Formats: sequence, C-alpha cells, structure tokens
Amino acid sequence: KNHSLEEQQPPLEELKIVYETSPLKNEPHVVANSKGWHWISGIQGEGATTFEGITSAMNRLDELIQQYSLKLNDICYITLYVRSMNDYSIVNQVYSQKLNFQNPPTRVCVETCLPDGCHVIMEAVAFKTGMSDYKRHTMHVQGISHWAPANIGPYSQSTRIGEITYISGQIGLIAGNMKIISGGIRQECKLTLRHINRIARSE
Repeated sequence: KNHSLEEQQPPLEELKIVYETSPLKNEPHVVANSKGWHWISGIQGEGATTFEGITSAMNRLDELIQQYSLKLNDICYITLYVRSMNDYSIVNQVYSQKLNFQNPPTRVCVETCLPDGCHVIMEAVAFKTGMSDYKRHTMHVQGISHWAPANIGPYSQSTRIGEITYISGQIGLIAGNMKIISGGIRQECKLTLRHINRIARSE
C-alpha cells in the first residue's frame, strides 16, 4: 500500500517553549548612510501589560524617527518580535494608532521567547526621500480576491525603494476566504511561497 509523504513522517513532538529569564540589555541603535537609508534596531517594549509594552515601543520609534529628521511615513519596513501571538489584536490596536496613514510600511510579526515584562522588540528600516532619485512604491491591497491574501493588519503587502523590495510576512491563508489551508504544514508552506512569488512579481 502506498502512503503519502506526510503519513511516512514521524509525528512532530510538541514544542516546548522556554522563555528568557534575564532582562535583555540591547539598546535602541540607528545607523544611517548618505543615500537616505536608516536602520533602526533594539527598540524594546517593556511594561506591566502588552498594551503598555507596545505603546512604549511605538513611542520610542516615533522619538528616534524625529531625532533623525524623518517622518513615520518614511518607514518602509518593520519587524516585530512579540512574546505571544495571542496579543496580536492588542499589538495591531496600538500599532495602527501611530501608523494609520495611507500605504503604511510592510511588516513581519514573529513570536519569540522574550523575558517577562518585555512584550515586543522592534526593528525598522526607513528611507528619507529627496536624498536620491529613488521613489517609494507601495502595494496595499485590502480587498479579498483569489490573487493573494488581503492584509490582516495596518501594513502594506510590499514596499519597493529602487531595486530593493520588502515583502510583509505571509502565512497559508486561502486568498478567497482568508482561512488557513488544510493539509498541514507542507500545504501551508506551498501556499505561502506562492503568495510571496505573486507579490514579488507584481512589483
């Protein structure tokens, strides 16, 4: 009897999550070049609650942007490392209050094992227009279609500056109904890669 590849694989063991126990010591850091690019890292969102933590991180990002004579809509890409994806709605709520303009940055959100009291770590890439001939091109699709998933948060699917394209994080959502595809991790990965390919080709 023939079996599918999935049936031949041993069952996955349940992942054991081990959180950091020591506070993180990295500090916010900004590197810029003469062409207008700014790389921002090490922004920590600490607080008694997720709401306080993400609020603290967003305020710190705003301060750094202003310090370097940038605007929030100069940000083209943001990475969020969150302590729990269960807090995704809270993160979106606070995040959208700051980045509520048309064609917001692309975004990747990843759950990781942050210590108690640290709810998010944030990184960002910003490009100051006017310092080169490069223009910002953004894809921000919110309608449900059969092409690729609509965004499920305040972010754009892609942002292109010159020859560099940033693409938001993708998961195995069926574009037409915004539900996770059945069939397990292999099918989810195939569909995710198809989404990325379609977004990249459209740019």
